Amino acid sequence: DTRPPSWWQQFDDARLQDLLKTGRENSQSVQTAALRILQAQAQLGISTSAELPIVQLLFSDTYTKPDLAQQLQGKKGGSTTQQLNLQASWEPDLWGAIRRGVQSDEATWVSTVAAYQAAMVALEANIATLYFNICTLNVRLQVANDNLLQQEENKRIAHSRFRAGASSEQDLRQAQVLYEQTRAHIPTLRAALLQSQHALSVLLGKLPDYYQKTYRAAAPMPTIPVTIPTGIPRDLLQRRPDVLQAEYAAIAQSARIGQAKAALLPSFSLGGSFGFQSSNGGQNNLDDLLKWRNPITNMTAGLLFPIFNHGQLVNYVRVQDAVFQQAVLNYQTKVLSAQQEVEDALSAITGYREAVNSLRDARTAARRSTILALERYKAGAS
Repeated sequence: DTRPPSWWQQFDDARLQDLLKTGRENSQSVQTAALRILQAQAQLGISTSAELPIVQLLFSDTYTKPDLAQQLQGKKGGSTTQQLNLQASWEPDLWGAIRRGVQSDEATWVSTVAAYQAAMVALEANIATLYFNICTLNVRLQVANDNLLQQEENKRIAHSRFRAGASSEQDLRQAQVLYEQTRAHIPTLRAALLQSQHALSVLLGKLPDYYQKTYRAAAPMPTIPVTIPTGIPRDLLQRRPDVLQAEYAAIAQSARIGQAKAALLPSFSLGGSFGFQSSNGGQNNLDDLLKWRNPITNMTAGLLFPIFNHGQLVNYVRVQDAVFQQAVLNYQTKVLSAQQEVEDALSAITGYREAVNSLRDARTAARRSTILALERYKAGAS
């Protein structure tokens, strides 16, 4: 497993863990990635079995109808011939074509496992992001409603002062503008909240209204960990399954080059069969099928050497080599992109921490300013 264990538990949020569990169990993208693993495992089994001889047990029962001459001679019934054969064939892996095929399928299997982990990480990250957005929108709605109440009171004060002649109409209209702007912003926040809830529900493999019906009460903001165990960037790169997937895709393609080169060399095969045959024609009896006097044997050996299609096979090697070069470049691109994303994320964490500290200081100053303004207002100084 290339993922850090239980990263979501750092937020100490039971609802988030429940959503992640539901997503892992129902997500179509994760299930598709899991099926690809099963497909790769089956293909690996096929490649591995190619190293062993092929052994088959065959039984045949053939009925032969009398021809016209035999019918004219008065023969009415036909004859039945039965055969029981044990056949075997084997192609020695002289040049490693089968071994390279196994190596390719093993690397492909590991690549599908990494793809599954990448799909799981992406799913969990998307679920967490949407959940944090929902929590944030709930808080923003609460702040907007609180602001609306405060601005409604400001509008009432401005209206009273205007009627008493203590202020101009401009002050009243400015208070009304702030009030209406805040009230107009609330429906937009509610629509964004519903859209995030719908997106999260579909991501969980549920109907769009699943989150709204299941979690009616608004969840508080999750606890943000004080420190994030990121480690050094190199360790983060090693934990990324998309990088591992690209790496093993290149390894699998490298093995396919070996397969293509092996096709340029002669191949040798051995085969044979041993069995029994009986017939009810003439003085024979079908019950004599397993008698040693009725054996049938066959031995074969073959040598295949490419001559006229040699140029075709050479070009096929070139094709596989070109595909391998593309896979290597894709792996290098993945590593560079991943390194950039890691560095960007670490820089963003540092910047966000500084911004949060500044915003906290601003919030403290704003609260103090509000207290002073209310004291001056109650004292009649403003």
